[in-house]
Amino acid sequence: MRSLVVGIAFVLTTIAGHAQYPFTHGFDVSIATQHPGLTCLARDPQGRIWAGSDLGLIRTDAIRHDLMLRTAPGTITAIAGGPDGMLAAISTGHIVRCSDAGCDTIFSDTSLVRAPVRALAVGPGGTVWLGTYGLGAWLLRDDVIQRLDEGRGLNDGHVNALLALDNGDMAVATDQGVALCDGEGNVLSVVNESAGAPDNLVLSLARADHGLIWVGTHRKGVFSIETGNGSPRIAPLDSSWEHGPVTSLLAGSDMIWIGTLRQGVIAHTLQQTGGSYIAPSALSGSDRSVLSLLRTSEGSVWWCDGSATLVRMDPDLLIVPRHEGHDLRRITALTCDPAGRIWFASGTTVFSHVANFVDRERLSQMQIIPDTNSQIVSLCVDERGVAWAGTFGRGVYRILPNGTVEHHTPSGSAINENVLAIRSRGNHVWFATLDGVGEFE
Repeated sequence: MRSLVVGIAFVLTTIAGHAQYPFTHGFDVSIATQHPGLTCLARDPQGRIWAGSDLGLIRTDAIRHDLMLRTAPGTITAIAGGPDGMLAAISTGHIVRCSDAGCDTIFSDTSLVRAPVRALAVGPGGTVWLGTYGLGAWLLRDDVIQRLDEGRGLNDGHVNALLALDNGDMAVATDQGVALCDGEGNVLSVVNESAGAPDNLVLSLARADHGLIWVGTHRKGVFSIETGNGSPRIAPLDSSWEHGPVTSLLAGSDMIWIGTLRQGVIAHTLQQTGGSYIAPSALSGSDRSVLSLLRTSEGSVWWCDGSATLVRMDPDLLIVPRHEGHDLRRITALTCDPAGRIWFASGTTVFSHVANFVDRERLSQMQIIPDTNSQIVSLCVDERGVAWAGTFGRGVYRILPNGTVEHHTPSGSAINENVLAIRSRGNHVWFATLDGVGEFE
């Protein structure tokens, strides 16, 4: 038999269905007795998490926190992982590169004090791109600065985000749309409201598969840009968006993580029955401002909101407290079958559902025990598709593939009707009771 686990969380691979939300846990970051305000996140080439803050540049695994560069009273305004280490922009106008060996200043300009760097990215050949808020995009290559501004075709000088694309191009998010540029800083095209975008004020960008770019806006949520032959193609994610400015984005093959200014992180599935799923409570960050999102190599999602709390979300561990009006917080037994369905019991009833809780799939339920004096405490589905429900006080019930329910008593001289566990292999089914083990063949 497949492993039997009793609990309130289902381990799944996708997000869909009402009232589901990934398990969320917050970690307090402290450096000695100081509690930094975390504002931006990035990974280095080794997959380690780095955070920019009002105290400086921090490397963390959520347990140990190392202050790699103290910048206070200057703050870190943007960070990015590069092939030679972490890049960080400081409010003092300095750009630094950090590694395990320490940090070095690679560029500084007092102009970046009044036009702070909001985004960093590394382009082809190691070119460092700076997205400034007021002076356009700057390209740093071999200690030479090249400025990309409105005079060179950039649609606006206020840059909010940068995104390096797989083909070597760079997407530049501004207050007046998205500029698609080649690796040399030449503007190839502009995507704004005149070109069909729902909102000019673009705050965030994310890269998806097959050249698709996801764009987060101030008023109209998220839309996608599909690049390739011809003009970029634009499609909104949710035309009725009501969740405010989108400050940060992460994209996967089947879902998007949307960091908002007022409602925490919203998970949106790209499946046919897709929808947006909002954090259900303040404990999950439903009322917080997301400043930066990060996904680690093992798939967990991290975010920060300007406080000293670093939040981790586990996309594959979903909390499903209710489904189709049923309270799933009092599950007494849980198993899965060879066909990929989940079986679980609550009191006297057995339910089954496909492993992914998508809206088009419905629960199947069977009232097994005729009274409430005992309850189901163990479940198993054998290789023939027969489900076995062990009870405390009324023996075993088996559910045949056609839905027929039969009351069954295990054979054996030392067997009672308190069945605590059931296991199967091949045509054999074993029952553990208070008086011993029984077998059905």
